[in-house]
Parts: sequence; C-alpha cells; structure tokens
Amino acid sequence: MVTLPSELPAYRIVLQARTTSTRLPAKVLLPVGGRSLAVLAAERVARNGADVVVATSVGVEDDLLASTLAQAGLSVVRGPLENVLERFLIATQDLSDTAICVRLTADNPCPDADFVETLVRNFIASEARYLAYGNDAAWLPYGLSAEVFYVADLRAAAHNADPYIQEHVTPSIRATYAPEHRLPFPDWPQDHGHVRCTVDTLHDYLFIASLFQNEADPVVVSYRALTSRMTELKAKPVAPLILGTAQLGLPYGVTKESGLMPATQALGVLEATKETTCGGIDTARAYGESEARIGAFLADTKSDLPIVTKLSPIDVESGTQADIKTAVETSINGSLRALGVQALETVLLHRAAHVAAADGVIWDRLRLFQNEGQIKRLGVSVQSPQELEAVLALPEVQHIQLPFNLLDERWTQCVSQLRTRPDVVVHVRSVFLQGLLVQPDISRWPSVEGVDAQDILHTLSRLVSDTGRDGVMDLCIAYVRAFSWVDGVVMGVDTDDQLHELGALFAKPPLTWEEVFLVRQALPRLPERLLNPALW
Repeated sequence: MVTLPSELPAYRIVLQARTTSTRLPAKVLLPVGGRSLAVLAAERVARNGADVVVATSVGVEDDLLASTLAQAGLSVVRGPLENVLERFLIATQDLSDTAICVRLTADNPCPDADFVETLVRNFIASEARYLAYGNDAAWLPYGLSAEVFYVADLRAAAHNADPYIQEHVTPSIRATYAPEHRLPFPDWPQDHGHVRCTVDTLHDYLFIASLFQNEADPVVVSYRALTSRMTELKAKPVAPLILGTAQLGLPYGVTKESGLMPATQALGVLEATKETTCGGIDTARAYGESEARIGAFLADTKSDLPIVTKLSPIDVESGTQADIKTAVETSINGSLRALGVQALETVLLHRAAHVAAADGVIWDRLRLFQNEGQIKRLGVSVQSPQELEAVLALPEVQHIQLPFNLLDERWTQCVSQLRTRPDVVVHVRSVFLQGLLVQPDISRWPSVEGVDAQDILHTLSRLVSDTGRDGVMDLCIAYVRAFSWVDGVVMGVDTDDQLHELGALFAKPPLTWEEVFLVRQALPRLPERLLNPALW
C-alpha cells in the first residue's frame, strides 16, 4: 500500500483550449451542464481553490472563447495557436523552476479538483518528474486525464523546435521522465479504460452532455460518481474462459506420448462447458479431429457457444495463386462440414503475414466467403505489437488473438490503439507461457541470456502469497483478466476435471490495479526471445 502525502505543495493547473478543433469545431463552446464545455472543465478543477489558468490562442477565432472564460471569472492567457507549448510557457512565466504544472484540456470535463489533487499526491509520492493518468486508455476512462510535471522541464522542452512537441507540449518530458510503472490510482480496483469520456466527436458530445444533464450542480459532482455512471452505461464483463481444443483433436500436451484423446473423453470435456460459464470454444482446421468432435457435440446439444476456428496453414512459398485460393476454399469448406454449420462464426488467420501474402489472395478469398455469408467475422492471430498495429488498420478485422501473460508487457504500448477499435474482440492465449510458469522444472525453460528462470518462479511464489491467490495458476489467470481490453482467455485442458478446476479459478475476481502494480514491480522486463515461443 502506497502512502500518499496529506499536505499538497503549490501547483498551477493550465487548461488548454481552442475553438478551431477539426472533428467537432467550437466544441469547447458547446453547452454542457448549463455552461460552455471549457468553462465547466475549468470550474470543476478550480472547485477547491486551485490556481487555474486557461491557455487559448491569440487568433480571432478564439476571441469569443476568451471573453466567455473571462466573463465566468477565469484567468486567461493567450498565445500562438499552433505552438501550445509557448502558451504553457506564458501561463507559467511567473513561476519558479521548481513549481508544479498540471496540464489538462478543455474537451475533458470529467476531471475535478479531487482528481487533480490525487494525481499531484501520486506525483510527489512517486518522486517522479512526470506522471500522467487517463491518457493511455488503461484503467482510467479515456478523458479522465491529466499530466503533472515541473516547470523547469516545461522550459527545457521549449529548447526543442520540433513542431510535434510544440503542439503536444509534453512528448519530450514524457519520454525522458515517465516512470516505468505508475503508482496505482488509490481505490481504483478495476480497469475502466474501455470507457470514453472525452469530447472529440458529435457522438462524444451527446454522451457527455447527457452525463451532466440531470446534475443540480455539474461543478461539484465527483469524478468517481461520473465514472460509476459511465461504467454502468458501458459495462464490460470480465474476460471469460474460452476452451482451447488442440488437445481434443491431436496428441498434444500430456497426451502427446499416449496418443489421441478418446472421443468419449473429448465429449466429456465439451459437456463440461455447460457447467463452467465458458464463453466460447477455440479450434482450428489444423487441430486434427477437433472440429469434427465439436460439430458432433453441437449437433447433439444444440449449444450456442460461439466458435472461433482458424484457417489451415497455407503454403504461400511454393504454391501458385490458384493453388493458394483452392487451399483456402478447401479449409473453409472443411470447417463448415466438420462443425455442421451453414456459416462460421469467426475465422482467423494463423499468421499475420498471410494477410498480404501472395498479393492478398488469402485475405481476398476469405472476404469473399464473408460477403457470401459463410463467414460472419474475420480475424488474425498475431505474435507481436508490430503485427497487431498492422492488422488493426484493416477495418474488416474484428477478432484478434495474441499471447499474453504476467511476464509480457509488450502489449502495453498497444492498448490505446485497441481502444480505438471497440468492434474488435481480443482473445489471449499462452497465459502460462506454454506451461513454464506453473511447473517447477526450470530445465524446460529455453536458454535466453539474462533470464533467471529460478528467480522468476521464486518471485511468482512470493506474489501468490502477497496477493492472497490460491496458486500460480490463479495468479496468472487473475492477472490477464484484470485488463478490460481482454475479452476472452483461451486455455486448453486434458480432462473435464481440469476444466472444472479452471472454471473455479475464473469465478474468482481478477487482480486489482494495486496488485497488478505489485506484480509488474516484482518481475523483470524480459526479451521477446523468451516471450514469443515461436522464437524458442
């Protein structure tokens, strides 16, 4: 538990505002809660008597904004439209280098005085020179945001003539001084990063206007009350278990030596999904008998569990385009027959590179199947943040599968981009890192320079105790389920008893933000050479 200081140092809030926004022009003058958006944002953070200055431009377009703010009794400074950094320098020119500056924007009305004070307390407690919350779509709603830094570092940033820094103010400060792990926001157990409370579009504005509409005094309503209301309106369930079925169709895992799982045992596993609140089934054309066994189960039980399958691995190196197209058709038609369905719920590519391979013939043929109604959703299995970034640029991608576990922080950089695609379902796999994290035999670990497997396993054991979990399996599952960008966790089993055991673990709550912070602090940053099993 982090102890935050009770006494606050002096600080100045600089709220940037302009009328010439491109997606929603003059949004800062739109009415919210009986006053303009910019006035509401400023009055909420000034509520406890904080020193607040609104920084707008000298352009004639902002004359009305400046007079509106002044008439509300707010302090206003004006500077260059494009050089926002210069506006901040003007707004803080009377302060010493050691003074604290808090940056907010006038299109975010949900932050209030209590929110800013908590952020400043975290800033002091962390001994950082830069701290930000709410601007990365992780844990706090996107738009419940602010940045805090020292005036000296603001002035140092002005030595860089980069137009990007002049426009966005803090990139160089953030790059130099942002801590590796932020202190968790106090009393904030759940990840609400999927909620959006900024005003950037008409849709955003209508949502925010409705949020404040029935407030007797929109200045005093707390940011926590607003967050509670937003998350009720945009509730997102904790990621469920998705049954992985490689074991059901191939000699795999513990059955590798004994051969294919008997059909009755496979059916028993599938039957157990009814009792474990399973959120779906993950299979693939390449999983041997898996699709056929699932198809028999579906025909017998009329289960409505969503099924995700994957295209057969396609040889794009030696085959002609005609051969590749035929292979795609053979795979999809085979999945339709085996599963006994008229349309496949979701089809994924095994490899992200196959989206563009062979001049895009694989992806084009899948899209044609989708247009013909034989595939409902398309997706891709990715291995790296670079692959994820590339496939998210494709509007037709609506499902992603990726490896994620408590050693893997690579995906942190992708969260804000994932939030821009709320239509995309994200399933994670390799929660136990191919089983390495849940067994004591360090000889199974790949030899990777700088990786101390024994120390990692010892740390995991200590974290189980520190977080009060029931074991490493529980810790690993609770960790990945703490993140609201995760929509499902793919895990395979060998028996129905194992599925029931997993079901019991999924019935437990995920880790809190403070517990996630504890895990991240305790475990080392590791190279992709370990995190990506394809490189072992």
